[in-house]
Amino acid sequence: MNNKRLQEAIKHADVEEATFLGEGAWHYAWKVRKNKNEFVLRIPKEIAYGKRVHFSEKELKAEYGGTELYYRSVNKAVAGAAPEFFEFHVSGN
Repeated sequence: MNNKRLQEAIKHADVEEATFLGEGAWHYAWKVRKNKNEFVLRIPKEIAYGKRVHFSEKELKAEYGGTELYYRSVNKAVAGAAPEFFEFHVSGN
């Protein structure tokens, strides 16, 4: 991930501090601090498995929206079994 893209994401997320955690097949991850709370900021990769990843706002919103719904449903069944806080923002910029 290029530094400019990271700095834009950190500025957009309005975080005070970011520490690189690592990367998976599809995302880079940073531990960030905002308002004295710690969160994980995930940013999709531009290249995954050696191929350019096509950006689709609709597909990403559906994927992350599904994750949010899943976490809420799990926590209704078993409190605390999934992350209590999940927020996402999708932007091509």
